[in-house]
Amino acid sequence: MHKLFLILAFLFFHLSAMPQRKYIDSLLKIIPTQKQNPFEQINSYTELSYRYYQINTDSTLYYADIILQLSEKQKYRIGISMAYNRMGIAYQAKGNLYKSVLLYVDALKIAEAENNERWISSALNNLSYVYRQLSDYDKSKELVERSYTLSIRNNNKRAQAINLTNLAWLNQQLKELKTGLNNAQKAIVLATEIGDDYHLAIANHVSGRIYLQGGQLDSAQHAFSKGLEAADRSGIVIQKAFNEVGLGKVNFQLGAYPQAIALLQSGYRQALGISALEVQEEALLALIDVYKKTNNAEGELQAYHSYMEVKDSLFNVNKQRVITRVQMDYDSEKKRNELLLNQKELALQKQLSYFLLAIALLLASSLYLIFRKNKTVNQKNQLLKVAYNDLQLQKVELLNQAEKLTANNKLRDRLFSILAHDLRSPMASLYQVIELLEHLTKEETRSAKELLLERFSSIDATLNSLLQWSKDQISGNESKTQVSVFNAVNSVVDLLQPIAVDKKLTIRCEIPRNHQVFASEQHVQILLRNLLSNAIKFSFIQSTIMVCSKEENGKTEISVADTGLGLSVEQQRNLFSAETHFSGVGTNKEKGVGLGLLLCKEIVEQYNGEIGVCSNLPQGLVVYFSLPTQP
Repeated sequence: MHKLFLILAFLFFHLSAMPQRKYIDSLLKIIPTQKQNPFEQINSYTELSYRYYQINTDSTLYYADIILQLSEKQKYRIGISMAYNRMGIAYQAKGNLYKSVLLYVDALKIAEAENNERWISSALNNLSYVYRQLSDYDKSKELVERSYTLSIRNNNKRAQAINLTNLAWLNQQLKELKTGLNNAQKAIVLATEIGDDYHLAIANHVSGRIYLQGGQLDSAQHAFSKGLEAADRSGIVIQKAFNEVGLGKVNFQLGAYPQAIALLQSGYRQALGISALEVQEEALLALIDVYKKTNNAEGELQAYHSYMEVKDSLFNVNKQRVITRVQMDYDSEKKRNELLLNQKELALQKQLSYFLLAIALLLASSLYLIFRKNKTVNQKNQLLKVAYNDLQLQKVELLNQAEKLTANNKLRDRLFSILAHDLRSPMASLYQVIELLEHLTKEETRSAKELLLERFSSIDATLNSLLQWSKDQISGNESKTQVSVFNAVNSVVDLLQPIAVDKKLTIRCEIPRNHQVFASEQHVQILLRNLLSNAIKFSFIQSTIMVCSKEENGKTEISVADTGLGLSVEQQRNLFSAETHFSGVGTNKEKGVGLGLLLCKEIVEQYNGEIGVCSNLPQGLVVYFSLPTQP
């Protein structure tokens, strides 16, 4: 199944990336015509390299290297900064955050030396993305705000839209929802104005997340839908995945479970195609919730297995991010130490500073070792905390599985009870006929054979029907439909007629042909078999059983009345209680286990119906139940 998802994800990815491909093809046609102007070529290659990073990061690196070669040949310093910037984007997409930071810093230094505020702003914004991936949201926010200030000063609307989407995302992570929504709406206006569908998709996606976090489902649905439309137009696969997952979550909360599953599965496939682990994790967690809500144990288990695989991959990614952060901190510390050392080397020129310098170096080294030791301990503690959280999650999953097994066992026991209860009386009747065979003449044996075949056929049909219903119960595929009460009653009467004949009973069916209920056909059959079996059991010989129905207030009430033993007021009160239920002996010494009416009560309550009894004066009992007439 996982291989199938990979194949589907591959197809989804390439189909989704078609708009980007068209833009790339147009650039590839333009570039050869720009040979006379290398600076225009460098700009085109820069845009081409950027367009590729969502599709093929190796192509981004390839064209970034061309930008670097052309710029070095022309001694074009800003071109070199642009090349480093694009290389940084590629390595960031590959997950090598440390290398991307080094490249962004080099790009920033050159842009600052050249006083080019556009590329200073770009480098700052890209550095902000890296710190956001490292979960250092305060540092990330500081960098993007500096970038946004430059974008406004230079009236660069595209850069402003990029900055605002980044800021909105950070606001959402920091739970600054009102500010985040304001920034996202500004980004939507700018992106719409300049036709930037890529950042329009991101801004709508962030808006949707904020609305969803605040419980505003209609607004969230609208935002994610707009985001998905923009992502389709731009061909940015990761944003298609994000917005589909967002729409899936909204539909889940709205109770539209089939739509939620379809959207979440599509988002998961999109994310799988581009190895977007965070999106995969979000989609799978939501799918687990939907499958759990809809009692789809197979789907839930499959989603959980996929989630554990993604979680393992994310654990490795997070470990790499921790290593990157340690490397960055180490480099920063190293540069500070180098600066300190240079200052001290200047002090060495003064003869009176030798002794003080030695003491200072010793103290600095001691402090550094203590700092490194404490940092290592903190890192180990953090890894232990992650491992502990994973164990807790596994414990919760095991408990959930244990609960499901218990529920399945209860369902199995309930189904066996129904099968045994509904087949006991017909099988007893069949046994009585078989016992008489040895005492019959040849002609009587032939008649008995026809009777046996008729009863066996009826019991076989009932058994097959019950087994199919049991299978549907276990798989969760049980369906409701419009059931004819007249046909259902006559079917059960045909099954139980031999038992009634043995007691010389008359069963009268006063059911209008147009009366219907909206329920599972098997549920209706189980209810009628139980009530008619009880009526036959407790009726006196040569009496009459009446089956009637009436429609009122959107429900159909079906009643079975006998003129048998009846029940006292106290017995009627205890009849449907699991703690006080009892089983009586029939008028012909028939025995039972007392489960039939409890099962009937459970079934009727599934449909918000009613079940009860009342006296049928001068003797006997009326048992009735109601089910909805329409969906």
